[in-house]
Amino acid sequence: MSSDPCCAASLAHKVDLAAQHHTSPKIEKAAPAGGILRNMRSVPVSTRLLITVMIAALLPMAPLFLFKYPIAELVQRLVAKLAGL
Repeated sequence: MSSDPCCAASLAHKVDLAAQHHTSPKIEKAAPAGGILRNMRSVPVSTRLLITVMIAALLPMAPLFLFKYPIAELVQRLVAKLAGL
């Protein structure tokens, strides 16, 4: 390996720039650690997302469900449940 002073100076400059980038006050101001932790959820899934996924999973099964239980029977059961309240 040859120790070219130009190459060594360039490498030292790149390392110095990288060190300055990682300790930049701009990054610390943009994302304080306390703010990030306060805004994080314990479970990273919202209720709306869960409902959307469940509907998307159950919707293709609707025709099979309607083969087993006719619509008239389902409506009749629903009305009976609502009237019983």
